[in-house]
Amino acid sequence: MARDRSRNKCAVIPDDNLRKEWRQFARQEFERNREVDDLSQIRYLISTGKTQFDEMRRYAEERAIATKALNEKI
Repeated sequence: MARDRSRNKCAVIPDDNLRKEWRQFARQEFERNREVDDLSQIRYLISTGKTQFDEMRRYAEERAIATKALNEKI
């Protein structure tokens, strides 16, 4: 999951700082849950992680659109 998200989604995020922040967040989550061995819990964590990532991506897209609109007005 991390590889998929990192390669496909973060690669297209133009903001380097945001991309680094997302990767750091994902690494911390994987490290925090390293000891989980229950399959249902792992599935839950993957599902939750995908949802969180999609929400962060939408936020970044909205922020980029707002920034672009603001810059066009100036």
